[in-house]
Amino acid sequence: FVILSLIFGGFYLVFLFKSPPNARTFEHKFIAILSVSLVLFNDPMYYFTLKYATPFLTFLSVLQVGIFSSLLIFFWSVMIQRIHRE
Repeated sequence: FVILSLIFGGFYLVFLFKSPPNARTFEHKFIAILSVSLVLFNDPMYYFTLKYATPFLTFLSVLQVGIFSSLLIFFWSVMIQRIHRE
């Protein structure tokens, strides 16, 4: 899943940078941030966390999932407000 999220995140970033700057909306920009943070959610350090099992690696693993979850909840709350206004 890490590799798939890297591939599709790269595709999305290429699409975003090929589009004209005046056509990029808030949603496009925030989804770019979410696509990059999706790599963190899929925990690229998972193998090392299981193999070495140090508290620091466990902390990093939980922090990565927490960052993605927080960004996703923030995006949802902003989008709910924007949809309600429109």
